[in-house]
Parts: sequence; C-alpha cells; structure tokens
Amino acid sequence: MAELKTLTKKRSSIKSKVTIYSNYLNLVKSSSAVSELQRLDLEERFNKFEALHADFDDLQTQIEVLADDADSAFNEREDFDRQFFNLVALTRSLLGVSSNVAGSEAGFKDADSGAHNSFRNGFVRLPKIDLPHFDGNYQSWLEFRDTFGSLIHDNRTISDINKFHYLRASLQGNAALIIKNLDFKASHYNIAWNLLCERYNNNRLLVNNHLQALFDVGSIIKESNLMTSREWEEHRNNNLKDDPTLTEFCTFLGKKADWLESVESNCNLSAVVKVTAVTGKQYTARLLLDNGSTANFITEKLSEKLGLLRRGTSTKVTGINNLVSTSTQSCHLSIESLCCAFTVDIDCHIIPEITKVLPSSFVHIKHVPIPSGLKLADPNFYVPSVVDILVGAEVFWNVLGSNRIDLGKNLPKLCETKLGWLVSGSISHQSSSISHASNNLCHHSHVTPDLTQFWELDTISSKHSHSLEERMCEQLFAQTTVRNDDGAFVVKMPLKGDPSSLGQSYVNARNRFLSLEKLFKRDPSFQTKYYNFMLEYERLGHMTLDADRTSSVESQSVTNYFIPHHGVIRNSSTTTQLRVVFDASAPTSTGVSLNDIQMVSPVVQDDLFSILTRFRQHRYVVTGDVEKMYRAI
Repeated sequence: MAELKTLTKKRSSIKSKVTIYSNYLNLVKSSSAVSELQRLDLEERFNKFEALHADFDDLQTQIEVLADDADSAFNEREDFDRQFFNLVALTRSLLGVSSNVAGSEAGFKDADSGAHNSFRNGFVRLPKIDLPHFDGNYQSWLEFRDTFGSLIHDNRTISDINKFHYLRASLQGNAALIIKNLDFKASHYNIAWNLLCERYNNNRLLVNNHLQALFDVGSIIKESNLMTSREWEEHRNNNLKDDPTLTEFCTFLGKKADWLESVESNCNLSAVVKVTAVTGKQYTARLLLDNGSTANFITEKLSEKLGLLRRGTSTKVTGINNLVSTSTQSCHLSIESLCCAFTVDIDCHIIPEITKVLPSSFVHIKHVPIPSGLKLADPNFYVPSVVDILVGAEVFWNVLGSNRIDLGKNLPKLCETKLGWLVSGSISHQSSSISHASNNLCHHSHVTPDLTQFWELDTISSKHSHSLEERMCEQLFAQTTVRNDDGAFVVKMPLKGDPSSLGQSYVNARNRFLSLEKLFKRDPSFQTKYYNFMLEYERLGHMTLDADRTSSVESQSVTNYFIPHHGVIRNSSTTTQLRVVFDASAPTSTGVSLNDIQMVSPVVQDDLFSILTRFRQHRYVVTGDVEKMYRAI
C-alpha cells in the first residue's frame, strides 16, 4: 500500500504539470496574435510537455497492477489521455503544424518554413477522427482493420499498453470475446491484434459476405436471389481460378441482366373494379380472372379494409403441383364494373395472399399497338401490382364477351368483357424460347381437421409470436416472483401506466355495493351465500380490513383503487353455485381503470382442441384442481 501511495503522489505531480501547461496555453490562446517570441517559447514548452505522457504511462501501468479497483484506474488513464491529447491538438493548431491523428510522430523541430507561412496565412483545422468500432461483422472488418491500423496500430509514438486499451474500447460483441481472456499487458497487445487478424482475414468469407450483401439488395425486377447466387458459385468454381475481382462480378451480373431482359413478359387477365364496404363506401380493387379456378378468393388485407362479415369454414385449396393450403374463413362480396352497369355478388374464401405481384416484372408496351378509345379493364396492366381478388370460372364466363382483337405475332390479344377490354398473352422483348408462367388454377374442398394437428401438439414455433408488452410482462414475472414463508407466491403487479392516472373510485364501488344490498333484500338465499363467501374470503386471509381508512373520502396523498364486485349464480354447479366477480375494469373518475394500466400477459396454456386431443392420447388420465389458486397469489 505504501508503494501505491508513492506512485499516486508522483502521478499527481505529473497531472499538476499538465494543469500548469494548460493554463499557459489558455493565456497564449487569448492573445490576438502569436508573436515570434511566443511561438519559440511555446515550442520549447511543448517539447518538454510531450515527454510527460511517457512518464505518466509508466506510473499508471504500475498503479493499475497494484490497484484493487481496476475500473477506476482505467478511467484515470482515459481522463488523462483525453486532456493530454486535447492540449497537444490545441498546441499544434496554434503553431500551425497539421497532424493526421492525435499523438502522431510529426514533431515541431522538423517543421519547415512552409508550416509557419501556413499559420500566418490561415490554417484549416481538420475534423476529428473517431476510433472505429467492430462487432464481428465481416462486412465491417476491412474498414475497421485499415482505420485502426493507420490511427493506432502503425503509430509508433503510442505505447503498446495504450494500443491495447484503444483496441479493447473499439471491440464489441463477438469480436470482443476473442481477446476477452487475455491479461491486460503491453506484451499481449500484438497477440490480441494477431488473433483478430487470423480470425477475420479470411478472403473467401469476406468475398462471400460481400457478395451476399449485393444479392440481398432490393431490385425493381425481382428474380430468385437463390438461383442467381447458385449460378454465381457455379461460374466462380468453373471459370475463375483466383478470388473474383469486382470487374468479373459486374460482368456476370451484366450477362444475367441481359438474360432477364430477353425473357418474355406475360400479361394476365386483370381488371380494376369497385367493391363495397359494409359502410356502403366504395373502393377500387385489382381483380384477376381465372377460368381454371372453382372458387373465389379475397385477401385478408382487403377483407379487413372493407369490414366484411366473416363466416367460419374449413376449405382445402389445391393449386399447381398439388400445393395445398387451407382457408378457415369466408365472406360475401359485391363487385361493380367501372365501364358499364354490371354488378355481381359472390362468396369468397379469405386467404393471406392470392399470388405475388402480377406481372412479375415491368412490361414495356411502347411497341404494342393498342387501339385508342378502348376502355381497358386494367389500364395499368403492364405495372407489377398486388392482386386483391381472384374470381373463378363462374364469374369468368359470365363477364366474357364475344369480340376479340389480335394485335399480331408475339403480341397480346384483347378480349371484350363486362369489366372492360382484357389484355391477354405474352410480349417478347427479344427472340427467346424461355418464358415465365403464372398459373392460378385452384380447386377447393371442405375438410375436417386432419392429423397434422396431432404433430403440432408438441411443436414449439421457431418464430417468437409474443408482442413487446407480453414479453415485458413475462420478464417482469420471472424477475420479481418469489415465495414467502408460508409457501405462497408473491407476484408484482405488472403496471404499464402511472398509478397516479387513476381517479376516485370509492363512490362508484359504494354505489355498486348498495345496489347489491337491494338484491339481498329480494333474494335472502343469495344474501346468505354472498355473506358466507365474504367470511371465507376474510378467514383465509385473502382480504384484510383497511384500518387506516376512517372516512368515505379518498386520500389525496395515496393512490388507491376500490374494486366493485357482484355475484353470479350457477344453480347447475355441484361445487360452487355462487361465483363472485371483481370488476377491475370499472373506470375511475378520470376514465382510467386498474386494468387499463396493467400489462396483459401471454397465453401460457394450449388451445382447447390441443388439450382435448392430448387428453385422448393416454389410456389413463389423472385430473386435479388447485382450489382458489389465483386468490392465493
């Protein structure tokens, strides 16, 4: 301890010299102009001042080794470095000598006359360069390595212990774990730096991560990223011997883009129609006609927008390649044409999505000779858009007219319908035998729950379905729930709002109780059951008398909430005929109830169907009931 005190006193002496130099520098800075004599004096003082950092570094290293509180010692070093390098930067600014980074090896003894002329003619101060941070992301490694290397690692004027300090401060996440177990010593800095370089200087992984980032960039013409990535790997393995260059990668993407542009674009039988909401308000929606479908469909989004009344159903939808999905709801929809007085009412199955955007890519129609004056069913048929409704064969043949217009070879055909003129067929940009196909053939059948639900009973979803509030409530429960000496669980009330938002509740609770007493007079049996319930409630310790309450006026200094209650009689019950309901949703004078300021926890039990199914899987089943469980918490 004596040695530590001696070192601390020596450190204080160095810090006092820094303070003296800082006061002198402020005096020079306050001058309107720095004379030649002041400049020479400042240079000499600065040369001696620079040597203080090495002395401080030696002392501080010894103190950090002996000190019990390492964090406090590190903070001391960080504060000194911040003040020291700020004074260095200010001095160099006054002298007119620029430096790339604080603490660089550029000295003032070697400053040439051009530097002094720069000071006299005006000096431009470069912006501060912050230390980079690295969390283990390969896409950030090269930038971090080069920046940290130029600022810190390659700087010979910074000691290894300081470099190690800067390195630890710059690393986060997985990168910090690599050097976490290394002792904080000057000799370990190079070991730590080499460990990082060995871990992240992997050229193949760096290239793969960079290319994957390029593949993940959103595009206007959307083509399978997985397919493009696979083709790139095949091209790379078969045609490239060394690591790919940017030019080679751009050449590959250019050829891929040329191929996409040569693909034929398909025009689907789409139309824009008016649909009616339950309020009577009309909206426009995009409709797709599919004569191969035996049912009609509407998206979940449009159904919610229109507020349509839903009916429960269980329908299996089979598409191309026998792909099967299930619809559990249906609704009634009214459709109206935009070009003539035609309306049709249909029943639709509700599904999350009918298909991807159609057409799959933008269609160039400059060379398509569409006659003027025709009312197209979908004026923007060439723009990729979402499909809101799909109608099947019944509606398709009902709206189809007899007139046709053939625009020529490799051009679409126009079909007259009660919804307007449909554009159908394909448009070739260049001669190509490859085309994209879109098939919406659907077959539906009513089914009952099948065996798939059995396999879902013991399956945990990989996707977290809880909301933020539910997760916060669950976390609060895990952190605060304890058991008292009697074995009962003590749970903290999960409040999400300020209790001070609750107003007065006593008057409302009293009036509800007075109404309850009127029922007692009319039904003595009900009164007896209620009286016995309250006695048991008090005897079990589930409620206690508020002895501090001496008046009916609520205290203004304490937040409280009086819960109204009433009874529900179930004569058919063989156990508890009276059930007392406590109404914590009753609003106070401010309109806020106790339930309003509480978080809602997630549902922890399975749905009823799953419980009954699991129940029937066993030959013998034991059931039990925890009496008054919630009141014991």
